[in-house]
Amino acid sequence: MKKFIWIIVLSLLTPFLQAKEIPTLGITYATNTKNSYLSSALCFGDEIYGLHINSIISDGSIASHSYIQPYDLIFAIDDYTIFHPSFIHLILEKKNVGDIVEIHYITKQDLNSVKCNKSKVNVTLLGRE
Repeated sequence: MKKFIWIIVLSLLTPFLQAKEIPTLGITYATNTKNSYLSSALCFGDEIYGLHINSIISDGSIASHSYIQPYDLIFAIDDYTIFHPSFIHLILEKKNVGDIVEIHYITKQDLNSVKCNKSKVNVTLLGRE
């Protein structure tokens, strides 16, 4: 009888004990402080910090959105500003795979020309493989 009760308890608790799948954007970026963020005092009258994209993974969340390219700067996700690349993990761990997030970014061309036009795109988050 004890084994039967134990099996029922385990079957009820198993979904709560499983690890949550953390969503990802499907990008790579530098992890050292010098190259992982980009600042520009000429944008919006203040310094802009964010995630400087090195490359886009072909089957990742952002890959289906041709608007975002390598060397663009993601400065916010939804209403959360990315002051440092480590913030991306803090933001994404609160999200679920399948959630739609709004990515705020500045293109490499706009950063280079000091136009600093803000762009945004909605992205469906995929999980890690």
